[in-house]
Amino acid sequence: MKLLHRYDENGLYIEDVMVEMDSMGRYDVPDRCTEVPPPQPNWKPVFDRETGKWVETITQEELDEIHRPKERPLTETEILGQQMTERELEAMVQGQQITDLEIEAMLQGQQMTDFEIRLLEMEAKNNV
Repeated sequence: MKLLHRYDENGLYIEDVMVEMDSMGRYDVPDRCTEVPPPQPNWKPVFDRETGKWVETITQEELDEIHRPKERPLTETEILGQQMTERELEAMVQGQQITDLEIEAMLQGQQMTDFEIRLLEMEAKNNV
């Protein structure tokens, strides 16, 4: 048995085929078949009959498409998980806003206290 590689009229790889030895000890190689193995890895090999070599013809864009993860719809659990995460983020943002407002109120309170102390000091100075 011998492994051959079949290609179409344009040289595009079709399939591997096995041929048996005949009674004379020879292999009958069908048309559009070669013993030359395609390059590995191969995606879109074309056999060039003039050079007797395989040429990889896939474009980078086609290769990227092959390797791009296939999108699938989210499961109900994943959707709920996403929604829960969004609510948690909203709660965190709101919590930070509340904290910022509390800090601002404390600073304003400190300013008021500072003003009151200065006022008391001025009144004490005038009553002396």
